[in-house]
Amino acid sequence: MKKSKGYTLIEVLVALTILTIGLMGVIPLAIATIRLNNLQNQMLNARFLAERHSEALKGVSFDAPELANDGDNNDLDDVDNPDHSVVDTLDNIAFTTMWNIAENADGTRTIRTIIRWLDARTGIQREYRVTTVRSQYEM
Repeated sequence: MKKSKGYTLIEVLVALTILTIGLMGVIPLAIATIRLNNLQNQMLNARFLAERHSEALKGVSFDAPELANDGDNNDLDDVDNPDHSVVDTLDNIAFTTMWNIAENADGTRTIRTIIRWLDARTGIQREYRVTTVRSQYEM
């Protein structure tokens, strides 16, 4: 009787079964990582837009229309009727940038910037908020 070199069909099937069971544990982890990476990318884009917008508002005159208040100092969190808004698109996602102005007693203005977008994968409306205070004496 001659000794054969190689693996039998049973050995190959057992090895493939063990490999398949091992991969079944890793695949959900990889999918969750991809989803979280996508959400993190959306949050980074929202932060980028909020910082870009806040910096742009620092460069306009204190009396510019972009810093005008609608008369309601209690509406900093108003997303239904914001003082100002624009829409930007990044990575095929529409981000709505809203900002509300409140006049402070010391002559400064509080500016709350709210970035909203729809997470298409989950259908959840997401937000990122930044609040700054602006003085008419800033350079």
